[in-house]
Amino acid sequence: MSIIIPEKLPESIDTAISNLSAPVTKSAGETLNDLFYLVFGGINHLADKKRIKKRLRLEQYEKKLVDKAQAIPSECRVEPDLQIAGQALQKSIFCIEHEELQEMFANLIAASMDSRKNNSLHPSYSEIISQLSPLDARLILHIKKQKSIPIANISQQLDKGYLTYLQNVYYSNEFPDMYNQSISLTFLNSIGLIKISFLEKYVDDEAYEFYKNLSVADPYDTTKEIIAKKDYGIAMITPFGISFTDAVT
Repeated sequence: MSIIIPEKLPESIDTAISNLSAPVTKSAGETLNDLFYLVFGGINHLADKKRIKKRLRLEQYEKKLVDKAQAIPSECRVEPDLQIAGQALQKSIFCIEHEELQEMFANLIAASMDSRKNNSLHPSYSEIISQLSPLDARLILHIKKQKSIPIANISQQLDKGYLTYLQNVYYSNEFPDMYNQSISLTFLNSIGLIKISFLEKYVDDEAYEFYKNLSVADPYDTTKEIIAKKDYGIAMITPFGISFTDAVT
């Protein structure tokens, strides 16, 4: 079943609202159609609709939502929480061109229709996804899988001490761009999905072998290397991060 985005606005949105509040007798596709109607129906011009459909890959998104909803056992399928599902659809408008974020939004909306999951959902999850970059999304799921990752701070030696040059650095074969990882980890820490600590570290120093051998270019003269001091720490997923990732995967 596919979801149809109407080319003209309805005479009244009340019909869609009443459909959403009715008993769960409709298919998942019809229920999601109502939500799409409310959120995306406000696009007034046909040209705007066509541009957004193309840009945000709405057809793929719609199919993914219906497939995930239909996969929920019928005895567990409930009316979606409008605060969760409605906000998720609204927030997803400018994010679903990114496959990682589209998948997270689709899973969150499906979870809101699943009685086994919807009691553990929080309204903030939609806002969190909308703030993530594709790298953030991949990295938080990677940390959940690993439970924790080894990180480092790299400081430049000055005449009277050290100046931090790279903070919250992480490197792996899967994530080779340690500069962007640094930004991502700092952000994920700031919103509480992970915890960064330099008071804790892995007992096995081999976890930090890459950083020990890392040569760092002088930011002011890339032909030179800086004399670097390296501090080792750990980034680990928080209970809030576990709850969030459980909801969006």
